[in-house]
Amino acid sequence: HGDTWLSPAAPPGAHATTPSITQLLGLDAGSMRACVYNLFSSVLGAGVLGLPYAARTYGFFGGLLLIVPFACASLYTLRLLQWSANIVGVRGYRELCAVTLALRWRWTLPLISVTIFCNTFGSLVVYLIVLGDLVSQFASSRGAAVAPPPASWLVRPALVIVVLGCFLLLPLSLVKDLTRLRYTSFLSVTSILYLAGLLGVRCVQAAVADGGEAAAEAARMRPAREVPVLLGGLPTFIYAFSCHFNFFAAIAGLRRSSERLIVRVQVASIGLSLFVYVAVVGAVLLLYGTGTRADFLLNLDETDVAFDVAKGAYMLVLIAAYPLNCHPCARALLEGIRTPGAAATAELLRAATTAAVVGLSIVLAIYCPD
Repeated sequence: HGDTWLSPAAPPGAHATTPSITQLLGLDAGSMRACVYNLFSSVLGAGVLGLPYAARTYGFFGGLLLIVPFACASLYTLRLLQWSANIVGVRGYRELCAVTLALRWRWTLPLISVTIFCNTFGSLVVYLIVLGDLVSQFASSRGAAVAPPPASWLVRPALVIVVLGCFLLLPLSLVKDLTRLRYTSFLSVTSILYLAGLLGVRCVQAAVADGGEAAAEAARMRPAREVPVLLGGLPTFIYAFSCHFNFFAAIAGLRRSSERLIVRVQVASIGLSLFVYVAVVGAVLLLYGTGTRADFLLNLDETDVAFDVAKGAYMLVLIAAYPLNCHPCARALLEGIRTPGAAATAELLRAATTAAVVGLSIVLAIYCPD
């Protein structure tokens, strides 16, 4: 076999083919793991930040258990998308909606585009706000060693948002083929696993230090009794597993696409997300209990260097998620515009629309931080 390495049948003196680093990490174009990285990054985003706070509303065990049905619902609806696409023969989210809904109710098609735009554009603004705050908080926690007073303006959230948006997020968003974003998505996976692992280690260390008293108290947290409060936490759980707009783009790059392989991508992406969410939510609630804040990064010890690294790692998660959400956002605008047949003109319009989306998200992130 051409892709077999260290084969015992190799003739004497022949050199075995050693897999490259990209192959070992699953980063070769068209691999299943590369698709999993992209879909996982689409799932994650900023959803993990508020999930511990939302889970706290339902008590420790109730909050953890509630994550599972939303993961199952996300996986089931991903399967529904694939089944429906196989039946009608399309390979796009909006195209599927056009065939299944718009043929009977034409008014639903522009509504679908507006829904996709609002959902994804809101995420873009949140990512930029969090990125600006993270850099600013890191600088303020490290004081003069990081940003002396004369240069403190360099780490203001507004400037950080503009620099990151224009010089990093815009170029990534202009990449036409989502499979090329597998490298940033891989960094996102490793970064969030580091954060989850660090929280687990700190949780064990805290339990050893106080004999588990704080963890036991956190585990005894009871659900809120007010129905509006309980209902208010549900959107966070729904948002935490939202990746459906990018599903078809994520699997389009599969080198050998098959129904079985697509199922494995779906299960691996949602399963990994479920593992990360349960690990992070459980550790945060055990560490901070009822003191868990709406953005749990604000709970982290500012004097702990490992947590500083974790915040930097989480920035990579947001950077990876931004272009994955910018693509469907820009497409939602483009699909309402009839472009000339020339490929060059269509590509220029796509780039201009993407730049406009990024620019508008930067403006709103600066002027609407709350």
